[in-house]
Amino acid sequence: MLTFWKLQNFIVKFSHLILISVHQPHVKWSYLYLQLTGAFL
Repeated sequence: MLTFWKLQNFIVKFSHLILISVHQPHVKWSYLYLQLTGAFL
């Protein structure tokens, strides 16, 4: 159950990342780093 929640949470964050990287490419990499490290803590 917890694993599924983490996976779902990661998918939501990743889709947000795609939207942000389209509109604000200059923050893409720092945001990617923060989301990827935070998603699995």
